[in-house]
Amino acid sequence: MAEMIQLTTMNQQVFFLNSTLIYRIEASPDTVITLVDGKTLMVRETPERVVELVLTFQQAVHSNPPRALISKANQGENESN
Repeated sequence: MAEMIQLTTMNQQVFFLNSTLIYRIEASPDTVITLVDGKTLMVRETPERVVELVLTFQQAVHSNPPRALISKANQGENESN
């Protein structure tokens, strides 16, 4: 799932959040995620865990680009040679 991280609501429901929509993460004392549109979500994960999930996702994306992008990049290199 593109840019999605798995989180848990306070009533134990699992959901996926597009991590590019996160504006701010606070502990007050529960974890509150504010989205770029101003909506807020309260989750069971700690702020540190949410950041870890986002960073892990971003690292995976950047270290394993989709094959279609690799093919396009290789085609571009071959055409310029």
